[in-house]
Amino acid sequence: SVGSKDMNLWDAMDRACDELALLFAAGNPNDIQYLSSQRNGVWQRNPPGTNNRRDTLSSTHHEGGTLWMGTLGSSVTDEWGRFHESDNLYAVGPALLPTLGSPNPMLSGVALARRTADHLIPSPIIPSPEAGFKYLFDGTAKSFKGWLTAGIGQFSLIDGTIVAYPGNDLGLLWYALENFGDFTLRLQFKLTHPKGQSNDNSGIFVRFRDPRRRMPDRNDPNVSHIYNNTAFIAVDTGFEIQIDEEARGNSNLGTPDGLNEHRTGAVYAIPIGMGSGQQNYQRGMTVAANQWYEFEIKVVGDVYTIKLKDTLGTAFQQTTTLTNTDSFRGKPLAADPNSGYIGLQSHTGLVSFRNIRIKTM
Repeated sequence: SVGSKDMNLWDAMDRACDELALLFAAGNPNDIQYLSSQRNGVWQRNPPGTNNRRDTLSSTHHEGGTLWMGTLGSSVTDEWGRFHESDNLYAVGPALLPTLGSPNPMLSGVALARRTADHLIPSPIIPSPEAGFKYLFDGTAKSFKGWLTAGIGQFSLIDGTIVAYPGNDLGLLWYALENFGDFTLRLQFKLTHPKGQSNDNSGIFVRFRDPRRRMPDRNDPNVSHIYNNTAFIAVDTGFEIQIDEEARGNSNLGTPDGLNEHRTGAVYAIPIGMGSGQQNYQRGMTVAANQWYEFEIKVVGDVYTIKLKDTLGTAFQQTTTLTNTDSFRGKPLAADPNSGYIGLQSHTGLVSFRNIRIKTM
């Protein structure tokens, strides 16, 4: 029920609205117009009655208007919500809407507020990449649009970084504008939870096939497959440079935790050693939480060389002597024009990426 305090509050709000309108009218009440509450409302000179001012549903009421955007002379603010008579005074939220299309304009108001904030915050100065390199992702929304998702999981652009959010299966964000033969790839990554239960686990896939295409059979090129989770095309046809400080294994395959072939900087699941088809892995620095680290991944012919902060992590030459390094994976462009793509993995935890650039050879 509505008590005397509620009515006193309504009266105070009505008076405040009248005083504000009079201020905008420079003290002349004849310059004030009111929008009637009819379905097809019209402007009127007479103030509306209390029933037309007050929401009978109380808490469901949301204010909107009357500071709508437009050109000088036909609106209160410009297209960004700046008052025409000022240099640095802005309106945000539902006040910019000319009318309310629903009982709850919250999402529209938040969107308008973020739009104005994005407009006011100056665009960051993006330094030029090293000589011979170009950006695949420079922190801008424009460069982020060059990447597509496959599989499960989500990748978001947040404050100039790509953040991988895990789903209930493997996810992939891959650069779709171009595929590459021989190259040097440099990028930075950050972990929020490098160690412990459900630690951050991700990776960079290189030289895999276009996930939008059917997958040829390993043993019969005349047969192809459609994946339920197309992120696994990167697993089956490319190589993953691992990011995992706990070196998690795979219980489905019977592999334990802690193997160096599953650790940060290694080519995932390639055996450690100096023999043919093995990787010469050197365990590098410990990756700490909330710090940026840089990978350099160099692929020339069948040789993969990975550095973490200028320290050699592993060197690996692909051969056909082992099943997991056969010629079906990591095909160069000369062998398969649908291969040579680069992507980021979502697995567990929140992993961030930035400054992704490449030099082709």
